Amino acid sequence: MMSRTVVVADPQGVHAMLVHELCQTADEYSSSVWILTQGNRSSLARAVELLALGIRSGTPVKVVADGIDEAEALAAVCALLEFAP
Repeated sequence: MMSRTVVVADPQGVHAMLVHELCQTADEYSSSVWILTQGNRSSLARAVELLALGIRSGTPVKVVADGIDEAEALAAVCALLEFAP
């Protein structure tokens, strides 16, 4: 299991399009990936649950990946969260 804390860079926070990209990216890996913030947790396999967290721009989130390709999954998801369009 690996984890990393990143700050959400998108000015709109974690919005529907970003959730879609995050879930699609996580689905490319066999590892399970979660986002934890403010005492709440959501799997990237559950888009609605992730969107319901209401994560705003500038919010630190912990990304956790567990599985055979966890390092690659973690890096890919973190890159999306740290990218500011």
